[in-house]
Amino acid sequence: MSIDLYTTREMMEAMEYMPPVRSFLLDTFFPSIETHTAEYVDIDIQVGSRKLAPFVSPLEEGKVIDREGYTTATFKPPYVKIKRNYTTADVFQRLPGETIYQGGVTARQRADRQLANDLAEMRMMIQRREEWMAAQALTDGKITVSGDGVDAEIDFWISGISRPSGRATYQVDASTKWMDGGTISTTESLIIEDLRGWKRDMMQDSGLVPRIGICGIDVATALLHHDGTKELLDNRRVSMGEIRPDMLPNGVEYLGNLVGIDFYVYNEWYADPSTGTESALIADDHLILCATGARTARHYGMIQDLQAGNFVGQYFPKQWETPDPSVVWTMLQSAPLVVPHQIDAFLCIDDLAD
Repeated sequence: MSIDLYTTREMMEAMEYMPPVRSFLLDTFFPSIETHTAEYVDIDIQVGSRKLAPFVSPLEEGKVIDREGYTTATFKPPYVKIKRNYTTADVFQRLPGETIYQGGVTARQRADRQLANDLAEMRMMIQRREEWMAAQALTDGKITVSGDGVDAEIDFWISGISRPSGRATYQVDASTKWMDGGTISTTESLIIEDLRGWKRDMMQDSGLVPRIGICGIDVATALLHHDGTKELLDNRRVSMGEIRPDMLPNGVEYLGNLVGIDFYVYNEWYADPSTGTESALIADDHLILCATGARTARHYGMIQDLQAGNFVGQYFPKQWETPDPSVVWTMLQSAPLVVPHQIDAFLCIDDLAD
């Protein structure tokens, strides 16, 4: 039995009605979406500057000043291309949840459901990869791209940018652990002083104020139970309606407010495609401080497919048939790149707990 192929437009319309994956990092810190028709994307990485205007006599010429504050770098968005197939056996075999009795479901209806399931799963896989990229960018300041035919590192902490405070690296090691050997340090660790110091450093670096802290589970435990913080966490904001826990995405838990920063735990994992091993998106001993006003974006590069034509967008679906043996293939392609343009508006502190 022949099954008519679906057009790209039909598949695009079907995808519009599919709910997206819960993506706290993307939605919170990378809401802006920019699409491109080029394989490479020019990115302006911005840094703060506080130079004073020079004094000069009104009888002298105006002082020439250099334009500063950003460095332009060219990046190639990583490419994602995944596909599924179904045969005649798949069309006539009942889908999960379908009644075991015959009648009511045609081959075309079953093919429609299979297409919807395949597109939904493939899009969710790509969106999970984008969320993983966001976590890598916020944690390490770079994204490591490794797969078939590709092995590259996209480093946003590019040469020529240095923090005004003198820190040369994006990731900062904590000098004093908040938890050691599973035991919360109550005397040696001064959490409030640490937070105020890092907050001041970020304000000096970027000119922006960190308002959100994303915690690994061990860091969250230390905040909730440390003698110096457990009585200070301002959980009243939850009941006052400023933050509604029932409106938070799945996997996100609000802890409270310290020194003007709202702290959250993000319980989300990803499965490595090569090993199948699951790992936490935010490591247990990590804390990421974030300035919500920073310029960021999700960039999507050119779809490298002859059938794409002048397509500009996030995801490009495609379907085709091979006649012998009869197989219908469905593919979804994307070239995503999550970019923190103002990279010094984010600060990851690692090794806070053992």
